[in-house]
Amino acid sequence: MSVGLHLETPAQLSKRRYQRLIMSVPVMIGGHPARTIDWSATGFRLPTEIPGIGEAVVPAQLIVPAEGFCFFFRIAAHHVHRNDDNGYAGYHFREQTEIEHDMLRALVIHFVSGGAFPLEAGVDLDINRQALAQARATGLADHPELGYTISRI
Repeated sequence: MSVGLHLETPAQLSKRRYQRLIMSVPVMIGGHPARTIDWSATGFRLPTEIPGIGEAVVPAQLIVPAEGFCFFFRIAAHHVHRNDDNGYAGYHFREQTEIEHDMLRALVIHFVSGGAFPLEAGVDLDINRQALAQARATGLADHPELGYTISRI
């Protein structure tokens, strides 16, 4: 899968905690299906604003394929900005657990590195390493405490 990175100046990057990946992935937000323009470990942008979703926190699901798996993140998001020039709408993840953030961060690092190392190498929390091992062994890891599901594809 081809993943691009936004070319940002050092000043712009210093304001960001994680690189934005130019990678269209499916997202469900407030029951509306869409595809991202880009995403990071802390949020995503859509080509248009989702009608009827203001700044309230809404349920969302981000679906990210990587390393023969599909990661289904059950997250909460809220609308944070709209670019009136091009219609883009930005959404930020809210109420993220450390477990969810750790796996999203590891996926971003994995894509930025070009997948040059096993995904487990970018994971800090043992619970996420265990989920990856279970998905590799059985094809599925889905535990309520994870906040996401991994399915082998």
